Amino acid sequence: MTKETDGSLPQFWDVVIAGGSLSGLLYGVALKRQGRSVCILEQAKSARTNTAAGIGIGYHGQKYLEQYDLVKTPFWYYVDGSQVLDTQGNFRFKAKKKFNMTSWDALFYRLRANFDGYDSGYCAIPSEPPSAGHVKYLPDKRVTGFDVVGDIVRVNYQDVQDHSEATLETSLLIGADGINSTIRKILAPRVELNYSGFVAWRGTVPEMEVSPKAREAFTGLYNCPLPDRAGYVVAYAIPGKKGALEIGSRELNLVWYTEESKDILVDSDGYKHRTTLPKGKMPAHVWTEQLKKAGKMFQPYREVCEKIEQPFISTVNDCMAPRISWHGGKVVLAGEASLLMRPNAGSSFETASFALLEFINGDKHWESSVRYNNHKNQAMAKMFGEYSLYGLWKLSIWWTLFKFIGLKRAVLQNLIA
Repeated sequence: MTKETDGSLPQFWDVVIAGGSLSGLLYGVALKRQGRSVCILEQAKSARTNTAAGIGIGYHGQKYLEQYDLVKTPFWYYVDGSQVLDTQGNFRFKAKKKFNMTSWDALFYRLRANFDGYDSGYCAIPSEPPSAGHVKYLPDKRVTGFDVVGDIVRVNYQDVQDHSEATLETSLLIGADGINSTIRKILAPRVELNYSGFVAWRGTVPEMEVSPKAREAFTGLYNCPLPDRAGYVVAYAIPGKKGALEIGSRELNLVWYTEESKDILVDSDGYKHRTTLPKGKMPAHVWTEQLKKAGKMFQPYREVCEKIEQPFISTVNDCMAPRISWHGGKVVLAGEASLLMRPNAGSSFETASFALLEFINGDKHWESSVRYNNHKNQAMAKMFGEYSLYGLWKLSIWWTLFKFIGLKRAVLQNLIA
């Protein structure tokens, strides 16, 4: 069944955004505040579960929130750099980059409150200025394609539940539909996910369920390389239920990176997942065997690891679209549809915020600036991951390549202009 629009839904919007996760909402909120009408099409449901993921908010992320977050109340805690420890918990060195730490769900619901006034219980609903544009967030809607006809982009989408199809028209389509982006596949079909060869074992434990010694070891953000190529651990606290920030109400988040074959994504039913083995699907023997390697960890992190009830695994991938803007600026890629970085450096939200601010400012060189930043951050994330897993010898190789490929601004901009 095909229909032109969903009931009373307007046919034309100033902006249509494919994907209603963090990047889609970043653009949606900013463009709404410019007075534009914005419709977000998101294939998932409106309510999201806790993804057990921390989000670092750096300079550009904070700049974005200061400008566009009308709730204003803090939903993060301050982190004074990232510290590297040995397996006994002894300090080795510290990265001086400072940022604010929050959780994926706390940020998502803050952006939803600002976009369409979604009441999640995480924060208050802000009052919108009269100049704000009309918006709509449509869950269970999967974008399937688009056509550019003159100055209009016709966006085709399907209802996930009843499989009915419909079309919207817009002057600007933003593809923020994630790592398996349909929009990117149409624009740049040769771009594929590159598997790094390692995965992240993830899980959280309520702060009050561990010993005082373990809680003290989560006062900041820590990296702990393990011997005998057993990977490395990243440990930090994130907001708890409904974004709770009080000490004792938070979740302790542990991420353990190890080298693995993608066969590790086979679940307890024998199904092999593409990028994530979800909570509750890990075969019991797999986690039991992994925990045997936890004896090499700093004791507080080992305690947290052993108390994780529903671990899950995400593969570490990267990819980059060759361009940001297409069809004369009528189609723009955003977030992980544009750049999927390895999570090692924790700068995905910072990179997306930088891209959004450059786009909104509208400088004629905005795309070159974003592409330069994408190349730089992708290389830095790779270097950090290689060092943490393999040590200084691998870092030296990456640093040589980092300089060789011309990541000084003037050289790189000439390469990608």
